[in-house]
Amino acid sequence: MNFHPEAGQTIRLFKNTYSFAKHPAVFGMDMPYGQEGRQGTVYQLINGQISGLQNKKALKVFRDRFKNKQQSNIAKQIASFSTMYGLSVCERHVVTKECHATLLSHEEDLEFSLIMPWIDGPTWSDILLDDQILSEETCLHISCALVFTLKSMEEKGLAHCDLSSSNVLIPYLSHERSSSFSHIELVDIEEMYASHLSKPKALPGGSLGYAADYIKEGVWSEKADRFSGAILLVEMLTWFDESMRELKADDISYFNPEEIQQLSHKYEVVKAAVQNMLGDAGSHLFEQVWQSKSLEDCPSFKDWWDIFPEHAKTHIETNYANVTAQKKIPVSTPSFSLSSILAISASFELMGNRRAAIVEYQYLLETFPEQRAIVEEIHLLLNEEPLASVRQDFELADYLEAAPHFEKLGELEKAMLFYERAYSLPSSDEVTKNELQIIIDELKQKVAEQKQSANHKLNEPFVPSFQTPLSTEINANPSSKRKFPFISLAKVKWILIAIGILFAVSTSTWIYQYVENKKWEESIQKGAQSFDDGNLEAARTYIQEAIEKKPTEELYAKMATILISEAKYSSAATYLTNLVARNQISEKNQEAYYLIGRAYFLTDNYQAASAYYEKAKEGKKSEYEQDVLRDLAVSYGKMEQYDKANNIVNRLNSSKPTAKAFKSNLKGELYMLKSQLNLAKDSFREAVKLDPKKNRYVQNLANTYIAINQTNQIDDQTKEFNYAEAIRLISSLIQSDVSNATNFAYLTQLAQLYQGFGLYYKAKNNPLSQKQFEAAVDYYKQADVLTFNQDNLVNMASIYDQLKQYDQSSKVYDRILIKNPSYGHGYYLYGISKLYQKKYEDAKELLKKSVQFNTDPIEITEAKKKLTELKQKGYGT
Repeated sequence: MNFHPEAGQTIRLFKNTYSFAKHPAVFGMDMPYGQEGRQGTVYQLINGQISGLQNKKALKVFRDRFKNKQQSNIAKQIASFSTMYGLSVCERHVVTKECHATLLSHEEDLEFSLIMPWIDGPTWSDILLDDQILSEETCLHISCALVFTLKSMEEKGLAHCDLSSSNVLIPYLSHERSSSFSHIELVDIEEMYASHLSKPKALPGGSLGYAADYIKEGVWSEKADRFSGAILLVEMLTWFDESMRELKADDISYFNPEEIQQLSHKYEVVKAAVQNMLGDAGSHLFEQVWQSKSLEDCPSFKDWWDIFPEHAKTHIETNYANVTAQKKIPVSTPSFSLSSILAISASFELMGNRRAAIVEYQYLLETFPEQRAIVEEIHLLLNEEPLASVRQDFELADYLEAAPHFEKLGELEKAMLFYERAYSLPSSDEVTKNELQIIIDELKQKVAEQKQSANHKLNEPFVPSFQTPLSTEINANPSSKRKFPFISLAKVKWILIAIGILFAVSTSTWIYQYVENKKWEESIQKGAQSFDDGNLEAARTYIQEAIEKKPTEELYAKMATILISEAKYSSAATYLTNLVARNQISEKNQEAYYLIGRAYFLTDNYQAASAYYEKAKEGKKSEYEQDVLRDLAVSYGKMEQYDKANNIVNRLNSSKPTAKAFKSNLKGELYMLKSQLNLAKDSFREAVKLDPKKNRYVQNLANTYIAINQTNQIDDQTKEFNYAEAIRLISSLIQSDVSNATNFAYLTQLAQLYQGFGLYYKAKNNPLSQKQFEAAVDYYKQADVLTFNQDNLVNMASIYDQLKQYDQSSKVYDRILIKNPSYGHGYYLYGISKLYQKKYEDAKELLKKSVQFNTDPIEITEAKKKLTELKQKGYGT
């Protein structure tokens, strides 16, 4: 993502001018107030023309892989929920080319970004992290507010589906309370469940410390929040109790994952604290949650609401009334005549948008049941249509595509009808309505002018364009009536038919082009989604389909990117160089040359890579500019041409903090190539200091600490410090609400760091090794929730062996070998584990399989050696 605003920089969005707020916690430099998350960065915007708390907005800018039209669809589908208590974040406006073409022409990264309310206040995880002491009354109010929100959602068939401490904001605890927001507000609602929403492709498997034991993968249903929501409300309710705070597990939850649903001292303390606040009924509901076997066993949030004290419920209901009074309730959909709905449906049919037509037919059935003849015909029509078996939803985009089409054809009244219908849809937000009203008013003016012009022409007297008066010619030659310049009715008919044919042909051509273009766009979208999902074969197929329909340089680059991701480096380089040779890709296309260079770079052919990176450097500037310079400098460094590498670094512009950070990081990477680890560490530390949100810089610094430890040329105190720093840095990269490949890599590295730290302590006979091993297991488990990885599981099993928890290690080994019955390395380690346990018969069978399936000659030799020793002990062959 190349969008890097500066504090104080202005931006024009939805007819308002905003400035990027300065980060309140950063001193000595003007850094914009931004919060980086899994899908992108959220910046605080200030509207200087508005005073008070209403002048703040949040701009969420998505990373490329998460930037697609679905963000826009979700925003429209959940807009109506924004009036609910605790769901203000559902009020979203989407930045699209239709409304911000000029802005997006020079800030492409902002496409599909979101404007939302900025909600002040800490998250519940902030309270846990800071061990902040709250009063009993405060805990009662915020927990009651959470229950009210979850009850309201459950009554409407909604669920958050990813509840955790970091997804609950508490405006009640902000320094300046706003009557526009509830005491608590739920955020990160992209995976929300509602019957009319589409199921997300990937769902979180439950947040650590809040997920039930029986939740093994993401749950998307109206009861999804019952367990996690109960744990959250109990934490909030009892946090004022010092005995509760003393037993807190970590910084983001009260319970450790392994403590969930286990009978323990901590469970009894929590149960007693709930009983103290809500009586026996509260204790019973918590026990019901804790002992549940499924979400259906958990009590509803209405059950929880009913047992809260009346004065607490009155307080929340008053707050709800105040908040509701501040919010605009969506206007109900105005009625349209039967003929208007039929005209819209028929037009959608003509355009080939069958789904949109069915939506209108279904609306007609519900709105005009008294029109029996028409209703019966539509019932017959819909019975033959598969799409009609499910209630379809209005999509604003359908109407915003149809209206301009008819406007271009000159059918202004029909275009106006579609704009008015779009205005009336529930998914049309206030900003969209304002813009639609402007368009409708303009069209009304044009239609009125056309009608006035037509009436004026009708009222003008007809004067034939003859040189001699008509009466003179008639009197001179009575037979001249046959020569009047009037077209016969037959000719009029044929002209009208010809016009109709021409219109039909032009309309058919337009519809064909429209449909083909939609198919082209759909292929690209499916290709991008398949790429994001890791299905590279499908991505390649879809992008090839799009290229065959309409080739573009951007699509060629996408295809090369897929080939590189498939490790087909030679194919990618050949593919692009051939296109350049045939002039199908411009010689100034920086992305193409960068990708060719990248293909060679990944095969360690740095000579060829640097040649293409040099061409990319001279090409038209693009989002790959920094990548080109970085990889070019590294390529020269790999070839030990350090003068060239340093020349590139020294020529870099470093006037801004982010540019300085990039330069420092690049210097660090060159120092790493020369094994000058301490200099590399200093450069990376400077880069992180200047741009702390750049993951690559943080990762590089952590890797440097690890590399220094591997030299074994440092004292014990420095080695411990390096382990701790590397762990701290990698931990900062992990987002607790993320389920993606990047987070899996960070979790894996963190687990490996703790494992290495544990082995270091064990070699010193330091009892702290157990704590490190336990932390390693915890992070391997978190990574396992995201992706099955046999290497990680083998490491986890070996740690259990170190801890002499052999039952646990056996379970992990069994799971690995069930999944991969030909995993020789797994059989070898499992066999060694059984030898430690003196289970020699089991060890013998496992080592035999290791010899059979293993590809590592050292392990094969060792396995044979162990089998010989077992035979000597009398355990057969």
